[in-house]
Amino acid sequence: MNKILKKSLSVFLIILVSTLLFYVTPLHTYTGNGMYGAIAFGSVGSFAGFPGIMIGGTFGYFLLESEEVNAFWDYVAAFVIGAVAGGIAASGGTCNYYTAPEIANCEICNNKLMPCSEYYCKSIAQNCQYLKDEKKCIEVKSDDRTAPVIQNCVAKDLDTRADYSVESSVQGCKITNEVPAFSTLAVKFGLDEVAQCKLFSTVGKNFSDVGLQLDGGFRDKEHYLLFDIRNVSLQTIEGCRDGNLCTGYLRCKDEAGNAMNADYFVNFKLRDAPDIAKPRIVDTLVESGSAVPASISEVDFFMYVNDKSGIRECRYNKNSDMDISQMPESQKFDCENIEDVTKGGYKCSTKLKGIEADKDNKYYFRCNDNAGNKMDAGYEFIIKGTKPLEITAHTLPTGEILTPIQRLSITTTDKADCSYKLDNQEEKDFGITGATISTEQVTLSVGNHNLNAVCTDEAGNQVTTSSTFNVNTPDLIIKEVSPSNTSVYVNNIPFAAKTTGGVYQNGNSSCVYGTGFRFGKTILSTETLHETNISLTDGMHEVSIICNDGFKQAEKTVKVEVNSKAYPQLVRVYTNGGALIVHTDQPAVCAFSTKVKEFTFGDGIKMTSSTNVQHQLQLGKDGIYYVKCEDTRTRKLSPSYTVII
Repeated sequence: MNKILKKSLSVFLIILVSTLLFYVTPLHTYTGNGMYGAIAFGSVGSFAGFPGIMIGGTFGYFLLESEEVNAFWDYVAAFVIGAVAGGIAASGGTCNYYTAPEIANCEICNNKLMPCSEYYCKSIAQNCQYLKDEKKCIEVKSDDRTAPVIQNCVAKDLDTRADYSVESSVQGCKITNEVPAFSTLAVKFGLDEVAQCKLFSTVGKNFSDVGLQLDGGFRDKEHYLLFDIRNVSLQTIEGCRDGNLCTGYLRCKDEAGNAMNADYFVNFKLRDAPDIAKPRIVDTLVESGSAVPASISEVDFFMYVNDKSGIRECRYNKNSDMDISQMPESQKFDCENIEDVTKGGYKCSTKLKGIEADKDNKYYFRCNDNAGNKMDAGYEFIIKGTKPLEITAHTLPTGEILTPIQRLSITTTDKADCSYKLDNQEEKDFGITGATISTEQVTLSVGNHNLNAVCTDEAGNQVTTSSTFNVNTPDLIIKEVSPSNTSVYVNNIPFAAKTTGGVYQNGNSSCVYGTGFRFGKTILSTETLHETNISLTDGMHEVSIICNDGFKQAEKTVKVEVNSKAYPQLVRVYTNGGALIVHTDQPAVCAFSTKVKEFTFGDGIKMTSSTNVQHQLQLGKDGIYYVKCEDTRTRKLSPSYTVII
């Protein structure tokens, strides 16, 4: 790539990155933080050399034209640093190691549209520290020796959303209004720096002592205190009762480890107030409309009731709503004394009876609280009674079967999940299930089997079925092996075996010899041909071939004598009609010479032969004939025979 093209591409990339950076960053980030402009635009310019001078200069000018006159020197810094950073890189387009400045405004990380990250926070300045839990970037001064200060407070009634009047100072927070009983008080404290805060019930505690961590121990510049006046178990200030002045004490510690040496108080006075709110059922352990199996006539029931003063009693009635006083005494039940804040109420439990199958069973609940308030209308809860689940059809193996691959199928009256257990194996789900028809394909071994299937619908209704069967596939037969019970005259012997029958009824199987040497196979219409070469030494051998179709196997053993050194011998010599005739004991090719006894076989005169064991030559005159024969199988030569005529 030539230099002009590289510079053009660099300028384009600078403009693109700069434009994106500008649009995703609020304007005040640049105008209020010149150092950020220096980092952003100067580093962008440094990627492409000389054009960085233009980028830094341009944005420096833009910042100078801003209305934020108070940030003038920051703008100048942005201009200079941006231009210099780009200019330095102009010498050769080199990316230099970046070192964050010592001090900068860490808050710019928190103001971005994109989430603040640890890498971005630390790249802003060396005085920035990333809080992983809060995902914030804060400023930590290396010479910070000052404890955090609580600067102000505000208070609110969470039930009515009304604000309380407060007297706020750096010493404490006094709520001037009386706080009524059966209310929830919330107080927000504002600090001068990010810190953790704890609340104590007694004065003079240290931050390291055990106390209530505000906001779960999170570090922030704002913290909240919730005080549930109506629930003694949730009170965060001990001994806070009606008519008392309730006081708590806060201690905070910043990220540098500086803790407040003096208590910050928060106090308020409780005002006795009646509970006029009616109990309200806010949640149940299971949803209304849940279904139960047809065989179930009663279930355990749990609900949560919200109330200020606590629940005195609850009752239920089936099929119709009525005043709690008219509901049967036998259907009365109690609630716990301590509120479950995670559920927003007191836990109440009973046993619902009289559930009928195949219908919606409606129950109505009402409660009274300890202040005498009662529900005006019943809380309706429905339990769906269901029909028994039935199997209307199934396809399961039974009796004697000859095919080990079987397709299981079960049809039920409703959608159900089905599973099966074969013999003592682990239970398995049907491959296709969750509907009215469930199916699965299984491969069975030869022998007797027991299969049990169970189907369960959404309500929990179950139905089972089973079958007993025997898998007995057709026998696999090795009908032919060659060579078989004979002699061979080579050490590398081609063997062939033919199989029929078996599970596939065409002999399709795998055959091996010895320690697992596998035959190749050719599947035909009614039989399968298996072929391979087996290497044997000279001598008598028993060759066992085992074939297996995955369910049954067949075995056949043949005897083979190997004689790779055999050579032909003359067993008969005579003349007839002017011809010399010799017979050999093995198939052979014979040649003769009338000159040299130990002649070279290839130089001899070939004798004619019609059967490979009878050889002849035409006699010209009486004399001596030297005869040699070569075995057609082993290529071994006989000794030279002398025939005198």
